Amino acid sequence: MRYRIEQRIETLADNAVMKDGRMEAAFSVGPVRYSLWDFELSRGWPTDFWLAETSIEADDYKAAFGIFRQELNRVIPRISLISQAYTDFLQQPMLIVKNGDQVGFLRYLRKKRGVGPHVC
Repeated sequence: MRYRIEQRIETLADNAVMKDGRMEAAFSVGPVRYSLWDFELSRGWPTDFWLAETSIEADDYKAAFGIFRQELNRVIPRISLISQAYTDFLQQPMLIVKNGDQVGFLRYLRKKRGVGPHVC
């Protein structure tokens, strides 16, 4: 079965790629395509997010997720090191949908501010 996976990535890196003499707002590493979230050349980088997306052949969505996560675990730390910028994908939303289905698996995490120590 083939699964489509999309994962948001939060980063402070403003990475872009030059292709044929013009700036592209997307690049691929292996089977995963990374694109800037809500990018328009006139506005630049309006958010601190990227979108990682791919299509994976696997027995079930858990296996597809494992393959995808392994690829991100390999690539994202390297991009972060080269960019010298904060990058996080572990605490970001993700969507997995089996091709041909209208139901998918959505994981959405909401950030909360930290709290101080409890005072008695």
